[in-house]
Amino acid sequence: MRIDNIDENTPVLVVDDLVMMREMHTLILERFGFTKIGQAVNGSEALKMLREDSSYKLVVSDLEMPKMTGLDLVRAMRADDGLKNTPFIMISGRDDLAQEAKDAGANAFFAKGSNFDVLDLRNAISKIFNPTREPAKPHIPLPQNTL
Repeated sequence: MRIDNIDENTPVLVVDDLVMMREMHTLILERFGFTKIGQAVNGSEALKMLREDSSYKLVVSDLEMPKMTGLDLVRAMRADDGLKNTPFIMISGRDDLAQEAKDAGANAFFAKGSNFDVLDLRNAISKIFNPTREPAKPHIPLPQNTL
């Protein structure tokens, strides 16, 4: 499930107040080929980390967190000259806030739960790093001996 043409050393920051979700998103990103993945427990910690280390090339964040929400984080990043161009993907259980997240500056929004599709996330990240490539399609095996 690797993403073609990404540098495995591209630093990514995962932001979520739930350790289980941080770990799950980290494992997914590792399957995509990323090896340098940082973690933050809320938007405030993430913003501090991003300002201290400008090497992060992608943020994958939850929306609802204590201290600073994902919406407040993306707004702060878009207002910061050093961070405003860093790609930002929001993942939340609140799919009713998708448009608000995009209006705040998120590059993509995904709903957690049964509608979450790892292939869609992969395609969104691939588009960020390879904007001219076609999205991956699910592999559907052809039936054998159909004649």
